[in-house]
Amino acid sequence: MDEKGRKIGRVEGLQCNGKDALEGKEGEELALSLDGGVVGRNIKEGDVLFTFIPENNFEKLGSLGLSAGESALLEEIRKMEEKEAEEVVE
Repeated sequence: MDEKGRKIGRVEGLQCNGKDALEGKEGEELALSLDGGVVGRNIKEGDVLFTFIPENNFEKLGSLGLSAGESALLEEIRKMEEKEAEEVVE
């Protein structure tokens, strides 16, 4: 999803330094293959994208002993999703 919480597409693959990756760590730049995302249409090079997290997974993720930065990011994603949901209802 984008920074406004809008769903863009589904991640099909990630690469870090030219090698397939399952995840990215803080500070890493990843290349991704995105089904539904088109550069120039709904994303631009350099955009920051976020993972959509189903509402029932926030509590589970919060109980994993996340770092302060990870917890802050989880809360940021929750707020983006809530804001997008409110705009859809209006």
